[in-house]
Amino acid sequence: MNLDALRKALGSDPTKFPRDVLVRAPDWFDSQVDFLIEATAGAMSGRSLRECQSLFRSIRSKDIQDWYIGVGQWSGTYRASLRNIERPKTAGGVDYPRQLRYPLLERDGYRCRYCGSRVICIDELKTAAKILEAPELVGGSGNRGRHGIRLIVQATLDHVVPAARFEGEGVNDMKNLVTSCWPCNFGKAEFLLKELDLELVPPRSSSGWDGLCNLRPQRRRAR
Repeated sequence: MNLDALRKALGSDPTKFPRDVLVRAPDWFDSQVDFLIEATAGAMSGRSLRECQSLFRSIRSKDIQDWYIGVGQWSGTYRASLRNIERPKTAGGVDYPRQLRYPLLERDGYRCRYCGSRVICIDELKTAAKILEAPELVGGSGNRGRHGIRLIVQATLDHVVPAARFEGEGVNDMKNLVTSCWPCNFGKAEFLLKELDLELVPPRSSSGWDGLCNLRPQRRRAR
């Protein structure tokens, strides 16, 4: 946790924290996602692979890692601490049903419901890695071992009410599952929305972004 960076990003007055996002990512993050998209699309359309790889390598991986490690994954804990709410100590969670992954991603327009950022499923990231001949896009382990762009675009599903704190049946119902980027997924942690004074971003199914699903062979054939 980088307290100085968190204070810079969120301030120190919890009454002024944004309600539509856990923490705002740097403005230049969007351009880094665009570099990945442009590099992949270029390689697919016959553009020089070396040129596309150079574009991919221009992504500010370490700078993204620094933000994710110091700010992104601690945003919820920081917000809660300034509201005198301790991070819940919960034992384990419940995995979401894999068959719901794409239906939920499509429902949410392949955008994080906590911050609105674009996300890409690991299947499409693996395909992009093959197209670019850049295994580092999906390789490695640990935050420093993974490419920075993966830390901010890889999609996951999040339980709005954390599984360990859910009462009754329906923890894996679609209404309790939302698309999330990694920073928001780990930043929200086991907190409830009300504990973070956070509101969900509405689904953006008509946003025009498809999470690079055009890379799927069946999608390309259908077109």
